[in-house]
Amino acid sequence: YLRMLAVAYEKTQELARDLRTVGCGDLDVEGLTESLFSNHKDEYPEYEQASLRQLYKVKMEELRAESQISDSSGTIGRTKGATVASSQQQISVTVVTEFVRWNEEAITRCNLFSSQAATLATHVKAVFTCLLDQVSQYIADGLERARDGLTEAANLRERFVLGTSVSRRVAAAAASAVIT
Repeated sequence: YLRMLAVAYEKTQELARDLRTVGCGDLDVEGLTESLFSNHKDEYPEYEQASLRQLYKVKMEELRAESQISDSSGTIGRTKGATVASSQQQISVTVVTEFVRWNEEAITRCNLFSSQAATLATHVKAVFTCLLDQVSQYIADGLERARDGLTEAANLRERFVLGTSVSRRVAAAAASAVIT
């Protein structure tokens, strides 16, 4: 919707400029163009933020699905610890770069729909706030997953170390029994 709105707005502005060049008499072509899009421009910031939130939600669902697919395949012969470690989705610069690209496109539309500097600043701030929220949430979730993975790995290691130390004691006792 936002991309189509931007293209329609640009093309209408071009048409208005062409009509003004040809000569329209007393007709305010630019004013008519602005009045056609005034409702859309007023609602634009909410649509842009909703779009960015929706893109983020879809991306996170996509990453979760990829993580589940990779967990279900190739786990034959792995220990439980290896399976747990593989299920932890890594934080990726590529994903954050995708968030930035979405926001760059949104900023381009902000420039298009904002005729005044104050309006532009407000729209850019709203879009940039969405980017900051997305990146911070993504990193916080990734760090939480990493912490959970480390906790699980530590629990497994502790269990393994306890099992090993008991086995060594039993082996030492058996060895000393053989010697005596």
